[in-house]
Amino acid sequence: MKKNQAGECVIPPGKKEVGGHAFAIVGYNEDGFWVQNSWGHEWGNNGIALWLYEDWLATVYDAWVVQIALPTPQIFDQLRRSGNSSSANIATKSAPGRNEIWKHFVHLDDGRFHNHGKYWSNEEHVRAVIEHMRCIKDEFDHVLLYAHGGLNDIKASARRIAAMKGVFLENRIYPFHFMYDTGLMEEMKDVLFGKFSRADKIAGGISDWFDRRIENMARFPGRAIWREMKRGATKPFENKGSDGSKVLQQIGATMADLKGKSLHVAGHSTGAILQANLLQRLFEDKIVKTVSSCSLLAPAATYDLYHNTLRPLIKDGKVQDARVYNLSAALEEDDNVAKIYQKSLLFLVSNAFEEVRGEALIGMRAFNEKYPMSDVKIHYSPSAMTDSRSHGGFDNDPVTMNHILRRILGKAPRPGFSQGDLNY
Repeated sequence: MKKNQAGECVIPPGKKEVGGHAFAIVGYNEDGFWVQNSWGHEWGNNGIALWLYEDWLATVYDAWVVQIALPTPQIFDQLRRSGNSSSANIATKSAPGRNEIWKHFVHLDDGRFHNHGKYWSNEEHVRAVIEHMRCIKDEFDHVLLYAHGGLNDIKASARRIAAMKGVFLENRIYPFHFMYDTGLMEEMKDVLFGKFSRADKIAGGISDWFDRRIENMARFPGRAIWREMKRGATKPFENKGSDGSKVLQQIGATMADLKGKSLHVAGHSTGAILQANLLQRLFEDKIVKTVSSCSLLAPAATYDLYHNTLRPLIKDGKVQDARVYNLSAALEEDDNVAKIYQKSLLFLVSNAFEEVRGEALIGMRAFNEKYPMSDVKIHYSPSAMTDSRSHGGFDNDPVTMNHILRRILGKAPRPGFSQGDLNY
């Protein structure tokens, strides 16, 4: 058995053959797993040797109870692309391990790094992501900053990151997601369910009347929850020293060094509020000169936010190719919230949760027709650009996501997203 420069016994690389031999993983370091064999003390160093991560990937075919607490970037991101689904079954439809997605997200809560839990983040984590981007700079041409909708919990966000990143990377797009905790999704559901039985008795099952009762009954608690949700999307970039702004500064410095890369943003629902504030911070602090595309999916942003924040950046040419993807009026009417409120979420936000009843939102066709946005192109579903059938379905829709890919690339994506890719 060979020894490395540190004098450690290293299992020599092999190849997968018929049959095999089992041993126990008892530790790990930056190079591989420490394994204890059953062949006695004369094997390795008193029965223990180092199994390199690269060899593990090439030869393992069954692993039980393997959990990595720290990133091991040289192999785990290769698992999904290698098709080695038997290798510890890393990619599943349950919430992915942090090691699978750590290079593609930052987690912020109340404007600060969320430095605990499964998907923790801090400045050291962001530095590691930036270093990784620099190491693979020849493998991507575009950087995409993505923000999920506010009613997704963190596990749902993690599943999106894991599911999307392969197609993005194969199209030479480096995806970086902003996870932002609202912690309020269950509270929103509780408000609706709590008002359901009372409203049903009063409305007698008449749909529009029932919806109005829900709006009236949910208005007081709903406004408080919605204020907190918007605050969670705004606070990361409220000043130059906030943690979200520090992340942008590091990304901007990397973009400046890596010549020829373009920057893009996309946000779904309340993610559009986050992106509006992110863009304002990018240009106020002169972090970048331009953003090549801006994609807002069923944005829960108000027209005030558009006119005060987004439109000046678009008019000045700082934000280019700004598009909005919305439901048709009929689909908005056919949507529902938790199968209780019988219209889209944005109806409920506009009529109950915003401070002013009937607040104009750029994600609703009725307001688009009343207040046209000459600087933004809007695509309505169903169409060749988007085929989402619900407010929450835009980033599950391959037509929408592939149109965003095409705009980033300036050509048809290869490969594009399939429906299977987006079934989180």
